[in-house]
Amino acid sequence: MTPHMDAYEKLVEQEDQLVKRVWICEETSNTIFYLLFQRGDAISLSTCRNILTEIQQIRERLQNDLLNLRLEKSMLSYRHAKQQRGREPVEE
Repeated sequence: MTPHMDAYEKLVEQEDQLVKRVWICEETSNTIFYLLFQRGDAISLSTCRNILTEIQQIRERLQNDLLNLRLEKSMLSYRHAKQQRGREPVEE
């Protein structure tokens, strides 16, 4: 495997982890919404809002990390393809 592909595989693994973490944030938020729906006035709306805001900020950071990782992965893929094209024999 080429160095580009080794790096690409690592990025794929990191991407999978980030996607899972974003999913966890979404599921946690949904759980809080459901809990609020079930319990209503027994739960502090202010506390829920604060928790959800923190979760949203974490999710946004993760989404930004995911965006940057995907940009890096795309560029790495481009470089690998360019390198492979340079090795191919030219057809006449």
